[in-house]
Amino acid sequence: FLHTKQLLINDLEKYGGVIFLTSDMWEGINKRGYIAATAHYIDPLWVMHKKIIAFKIVEYPHNAQTIFNAIINIVKEYKCESKIRSFTFDNATVNKVVIDKLHRVLQPDFGGYLFHIRCVCHIFNLVVQDGLKHVKDEIDRIRSALIYITITPNRKQAFEEFCSENGMTNTKTFITDVGHRWNSTYLLLKSCEGFEHLITEFYNNRHVRDEEETILNETDWNIVLKIKHFLSTFYDSTNILSGVYYPTSCMVLERLYAIAKTFRRFQNDPDFHAVIYSMELKFRKYWEELPMLFPLACVMDPRFNLSGTKFVIDKISNSLTFSTPITYRNLEETLREMYELYASRMGTHITRVPTSTPPTNPTDDDDVILDLFESMNSYRFNSFAYACGSSGGSSSSLSSTACTQT
Repeated sequence: FLHTKQLLINDLEKYGGVIFLTSDMWEGINKRGYIAATAHYIDPLWVMHKKIIAFKIVEYPHNAQTIFNAIINIVKEYKCESKIRSFTFDNATVNKVVIDKLHRVLQPDFGGYLFHIRCVCHIFNLVVQDGLKHVKDEIDRIRSALIYITITPNRKQAFEEFCSENGMTNTKTFITDVGHRWNSTYLLLKSCEGFEHLITEFYNNRHVRDEEETILNETDWNIVLKIKHFLSTFYDSTNILSGVYYPTSCMVLERLYAIAKTFRRFQNDPDFHAVIYSMELKFRKYWEELPMLFPLACVMDPRFNLSGTKFVIDKISNSLTFSTPITYRNLEETLREMYELYASRMGTHITRVPTSTPPTNPTDDDDVILDLFESMNSYRFNSFAYACGSSGGSSSSLSSTACTQT
C-alpha cells in the first residue's frame, strides 16, 4: 500500500495538468468521523483517472478549521497544491467556510469562481426530500404494508401463495428503503408495480390495526404512483450524473432542462401543487445562479457548442420563469480567458476570433430537443454499463454523495 501510494504521489507531483477533488464527510456507526477525498484528472493520453487519495478519521469537533486542516494536509501530502482547479462538496453550511479557507491558501485560477462546485446529486436529494414531505402519509402506509408482508418468511410465503391464487405466478421481491435516500424510496414504489391490488387486499384483510391507523386504499396508490412517475426524471438524472468513468459536468445542463420540463408538465395536477411548490423553491435556490463550470463543460460537448449551451440555459430559465446571470457574452469571454491561460502555460499560438452573434437555433420544440438528449445519454450510459458487464447502473452508484466531475 505504501509503495503504491508513493508512486501516486510521484505521479501527481510530476503531472502537468489540473486536478479536480471531490470530498465527503460522514459519521460511522461507531460514532467516529471520517473523510474521504478523490482526485479526478486526465492524463497526457486522454485517459480519465479517479484515485481515492484519502480515507481518514477526523477528530472532533467537526468545525470548519478541523475539516480545513484535514483537507489541506491531504493536498500537501500529495504535493498538488498548485494543481487544484475545483473542489466538490455536499451542501453542509460548514463546507462554505472550508472552501473560503482553501481558496485563500491555494489561490486557484480565474479568481476562484470555478473553485467551489456543489454536489449536483446531493442538491437533487434535497429537492426531492422537500417534495416527499407532502406525501409522507401515503408512502408510510405503503411502506408499512410491505414491511408487514416481508417481515417473516412465513408471511412472505403466505403472500406468494395469495398471489398465485389470484393468477400472479411470478414471485415478487419488494425493495426496502432508507429514509434519507429518496432514490431507495423511488425503487420501493417501483417494485410494487402490478401488485398494488394484491398488496392492498392482503394487508387490509390480515393486518390488525390500531384504532387510529388508516387502511391502505386506492387513493394512496394513485398519488404515490404519480409521484413515482414524476420522480423518474430525478432518478435517471442521479444515475447518469453519478458516473465516475465518463465526464458528467457536460451533462448537467441537459439534466436540469429535463427536470425543469418535468416541473412544467406536472404543475397543473392538483395532487402536485404542494409538492411542486416546495421542490421548485429549493431548485431555484441552488440553480438560479448557475455555476459557470457547467455551461463551460457543456460548450465542449459537440452536441451543444457555444450557441446550443446558451439555448439550453434560456430554456431552463423560461421553464422556471427566472433569469440566470449567465449571458452569451460573458460565457464567450470566460472561454477566451481560459484559453489564453492555457495557451500561456502550454505555449500554444493564440488566434483571436472576433466576437460573434449567437446563431439561430434550428428548433424550439422542447420534445424534439429533450428526446435528442435522452437518446444520446441512453446510448452513452448503456454502452458504459455493457462494457462494465451489467445491463444498468448499480444501486450503490446512486448515493446522494455522488459528485460530478469534469
